[in-house]
Amino acid sequence: TLPSLPGYDLVARQIPCFEVAGDLYDITELADGRVAIVVGDVTGKGMGAALLMSNVIASLRILYQECPAPVKLAERVHRQVEESSDELRFVTLFLGLLDPRRHRLEYVNAGHNPPLLIHGQEIRTLDSTGMPMGLIPEATFTVGKTDLAPGSLLCIFSDGIPEAQVEGEFYGEERFLASTAKRAGRSLEKIADGALDDLRLFMGDNLLDDDVTLVLLRRHAEG
Repeated sequence: TLPSLPGYDLVARQIPCFEVAGDLYDITELADGRVAIVVGDVTGKGMGAALLMSNVIASLRILYQECPAPVKLAERVHRQVEESSDELRFVTLFLGLLDPRRHRLEYVNAGHNPPLLIHGQEIRTLDSTGMPMGLIPEATFTVGKTDLAPGSLLCIFSDGIPEAQVEGEFYGEERFLASTAKRAGRSLEKIADGALDDLRLFMGDNLLDDDVTLVLLRRHAEG
């Protein structure tokens, strides 16, 4: 169940390619009033990936209160992934901490697909600030910061969308961006469902071969 945030709308969608998913998302209100917004992708598919995904979510929910700074939180999750998986598995993770009163988002992007921040005709990407978690022991992370202007739309997604392919042709981030941007003024439900409908149209009768996760956050337009 997604939290209700005054001044914001939230929507999340997930499509597993098998019965269980290696993608993860978590949106949790913290004791200090901030909101954790996390989307991640575990390498591999099926039960092994799903077990590591569950481990990451459980670790996050314990560590949110212990590590209020995003870099410290990322470092602790990285160590947990490294200790609980073999060298073939790692996790890309976007970890955002939103202060809905100041409309400030602090984040660590651990090798994950850069989320899109759309405000009118301006489109920014929240690029990587560190290596995927569990990939190398000495991985380090830095924090990114951005303000969310009235009406701005944050789109966080897993690589199951741009890397979906038919006969060697990838769906790609350009198609996904166009599909999202053209609906940016609609409700989040219509943006999410429309973007996934466009992906299904591209796939035709072909099956997705990776999990798909999409999380949308929009600040209400003032006035």
